Amino acid sequence: MRDKVLLAAQEPEFTTRLSLTRASLSKEHEVSVLMPKFRARFPPRFVSAALRYTIFALQELMSSTEILHLVNSPDFIHLPALVKRCRVVYDYRSNYSDKLRLSYPSLAGTAARLEEILAKRANLVLTVNDILALRFGKRVRKPVQVVPNYPSREFRPTKSPEAVRIAHDFSGESLALFVGNLTDTYDFDLVLASAGRLANIEFWIVGSGRKESQLRARSPSNVKFIGRVSHSEVPDMIAAADVCLAPIRAYQADIVHNDQDVWKITEYAALGKPIVATNLAPSKQYELVGGDVDSFSEAIKRACSGMIRPAEPKFWEDVSEPTLLEAYRRLSQAE
Repeated sequence: MRDKVLLAAQEPEFTTRLSLTRASLSKEHEVSVLMPKFRARFPPRFVSAALRYTIFALQELMSSTEILHLVNSPDFIHLPALVKRCRVVYDYRSNYSDKLRLSYPSLAGTAARLEEILAKRANLVLTVNDILALRFGKRVRKPVQVVPNYPSREFRPTKSPEAVRIAHDFSGESLALFVGNLTDTYDFDLVLASAGRLANIEFWIVGSGRKESQLRARSPSNVKFIGRVSHSEVPDMIAAADVCLAPIRAYQADIVHNDQDVWKITEYAALGKPIVATNLAPSKQYELVGGDVDSFSEAIKRACSGMIRPAEPKFWEDVSEPTLLEAYRRLSQAE
C-alpha cells in the first residue's frame, strides 16, 4: 500500500537526512516535501523568524496527507501535528533541547517538553544513533527506531587525490583535513596548536563561518583555509587527505554522539579514511583522543604514518534505508 507521506522540515533543501529519507520512502510511498512559503530575513531578527515559523506551522496545519513525517529542530513549528488526523512520524534527528542549554538555558526546558509531547503523539519515533534511542526512549516511554546518518553510495569523488592536491598547491609531506562550519562546535584552538607542532603536515580547513578571519590571523603557515565548497566537492577533498579530523567540543557531561549520527564522521568513513576525533562515544571507526594538544597531534602523526586503522565505509542504502522502509511497513500494517 502506497501511503501519501509529507516530509516537514524548516529548511528542507539543506537537510541531507530529509533528502535521503525522501529518496528511500519514494520507493514504496507517494512522498512530497512541505516547502516554506515565507523565507524573508530582516531586522529585528526575532520578528522575521517568528513570521517564518508561524507561516510554516500554518502550512503544516492546512496540509493534507496520510502520514506526516516531522524532522525535528526546531520543534515548535510542528505543534499542528498534535491536532491533525493522520499518522505522525517524529524524526528526533537532534537533541536540540540539550544544545539549547549552552546558549539559551531558559528555553531548554520548554524545548525538552515539546520533544516529549510530539514523540508521545507520534505513531513512530526515529532517531540517529543507539545512545539517543535509549535516552529518548526512556523519556517518552516508547520504542525509538535508529536510522543512522550514513551517506549515500553516490557520495564518491570525481577527481583524483593528486589533482585535488595540485589544484590547492599542496606542499606538505602529508595532509590532515577538517570539513565543516567554522563554529564553536569545533575546537579550532586544538587544530591550530597541533598544526604548529607538525610542520611537515599540511592542514586544510574546508568550510566557512564567522570565526574564519580570527582563525586565519593566528594560524601557522602550514594551515590552508580552502573556504566553503559544494557538497558534491566534499568527497574529492576527503579522498585527497591522509587523515580526517573531528575536533568536537563537549557541550554536556554525558556523551551522546558516535559514529552513527555525526555526518562528518560518516562521510569521512565513506571514503575509508583514518579519523582522529574528540568527545564522541568510543568506536572502532575513529581514534578517540583527549582534547589536549599532545594526544591530538600524536594521533594525527600516527595516522599519517599508517598506524591508525581506516574507518569502515557504511552507506544509507545498506543500513538506513532498509531500516526506515521496514519501520514504515510496520506503521502501515498497524492501521
